[in-house]
Amino acid sequence: MKSLNNDPIAHSELIELQEELLKETIVELREGWGKFTPEMKKYYREFKKETNYFSRNSDVDELIEKILKSDIVYSGDYHTLGQSQNAHLKLLSETIRRKEEVIIGMEMVYIEDQNHLDEYLKGDIDENDFLIKSKYDEKWGFNWENYKPILDLAKENNLKVIGLNYPAFQVPNPLFVRDKKASELISKISIENPEKLIFVIFGDMHITSSHLPRQVKLELEKKKVSRKDLIIYQNIDEVYFKLVKENLENNVDVVMLKRRVFSILNTTPFIKYQSRIHWRENIDYYHCKFYDIGIDKCTCGDTIVFEEEIQELLRSVTKYFNISKDNLPDFESYTYDSKILFDRIREAGIDMKTIKMKLKIHDSFYISDPPIICLGRPNTNHMTEQASIYLYYCNSLFDEDKLTPIDLYFARIIINALGFLGSKIINPKRKCSRLKDFELFNLKYKGKRLKGKLYKQKIVARNIFKHYELLLSILKSKKRNNRGFSNLANKDQMTAGLLSKCIGQILGENIFYSILQELISKEEIRKLFFNDFDIPGVSFMEYIDLENNVKSVNIPFQSKDERF
Repeated sequence: MKSLNNDPIAHSELIELQEELLKETIVELREGWGKFTPEMKKYYREFKKETNYFSRNSDVDELIEKILKSDIVYSGDYHTLGQSQNAHLKLLSETIRRKEEVIIGMEMVYIEDQNHLDEYLKGDIDENDFLIKSKYDEKWGFNWENYKPILDLAKENNLKVIGLNYPAFQVPNPLFVRDKKASELISKISIENPEKLIFVIFGDMHITSSHLPRQVKLELEKKKVSRKDLIIYQNIDEVYFKLVKENLENNVDVVMLKRRVFSILNTTPFIKYQSRIHWRENIDYYHCKFYDIGIDKCTCGDTIVFEEEIQELLRSVTKYFNISKDNLPDFESYTYDSKILFDRIREAGIDMKTIKMKLKIHDSFYISDPPIICLGRPNTNHMTEQASIYLYYCNSLFDEDKLTPIDLYFARIIINALGFLGSKIINPKRKCSRLKDFELFNLKYKGKRLKGKLYKQKIVARNIFKHYELLLSILKSKKRNNRGFSNLANKDQMTAGLLSKCIGQILGENIFYSILQELISKEEIRKLFFNDFDIPGVSFMEYIDLENNVKSVNIPFQSKDERF
């Protein structure tokens, strides 16, 4: 595959930034690791040996085909990384769509709790009962919200799910014992269900060929049974940086390490390790539920401090765009359910309905007066996005109250683009919904009556196409007239907000690749952080200029469905 990154300077500066962030994160992570046992060191060495190289690039379609031709699939899990569990979900969804006979094995559930898992999948007990009876937080403890969709998928498709974990505490070689117990169960299930694919979700180091897969083969050999297996790792550091050398890290999502061993790449090493720090500090628990926001009943989130981490991310964005970080005003940051946030908003006289609307539109958002970053999802993507928006507000005199609806519409698109661009600088693997995704959404729900969130998404999708039809007409005719956009700019607050967010994210991603492909300079983008958009028509003209500059950009993926 040919590299799409043609600007060696912009790319090398981006990678230098990534390496600096990774180095700092590894140092911080090691401080809390503690000592590795000899067995842990052995597992790690063997894992590194197997994943130290790859033979060629691959893609999602080839990986799915390999899965369908396998009897047992080992899908490596990085427990603290939501993208890792999303990858399992995508693989399972695609597999089930073509092959109904699938059994899922999961490390997150202990063998001794199989009865509780069965009850939950049958609907005999609810989610809360399952978590209590299986002692989920005590025994596993990783973010339930990341794993729940996999069980939801199993419920929807009436699939069997098997718990594979074993409490090997205070015994010699506990990792081996856990693999041995899991291998006995996997081989038993495979023998009893020869026509079914066994899809095993287990920690990356456990699925190294010499560990769990080997133990399963030995168990099967006792019964004189042979099975074709497949190993799928995720986000191997060495693979990522080898792709970096070829300027392909943003273009390739799957590689083949060797025969029947693949690796998915859906994030950067920095984001992967940062997720472990977040989990250790217990902040990944927080997530904003779009249409169930109890902000007026806030009782928690007050002891978590994000300012230091956001400042570090802000430092990286300012460094990349050569923007001074000196003399920036202090800001506060809270999760959406923080009582302190509620008190601060009330003291400032801000309408709570406005805050709820912002949360529904953006998940996370920035308030300029007083300077507050509110995090619906306190992850690195949202922190960097809001840090970039904070940077814009600090360097400009933007005042939305002075703008007409149509000027505000285009200004918000550009501000959202800057926010998303900032997050792409820190996490180049971050995805957004593109036009093809909205097309697929319309096809999926064509002729169906929708309610709530889906209905609002349908309205937004329909209006996004109207926006781009008008844009295409302007770019072709070169007649810059914004009158056609008035209807979109004057939509209700929710629709207009979601439109500017979605269009802004697409533009932000296009700018990111345009910088790397030398279609637009970092200096041109830097100037946008200082633009007030206070003159009528300026935000529209700036927006059209940006779209004109990025119109020939080569985007490696046209849909989120094409990516992990």
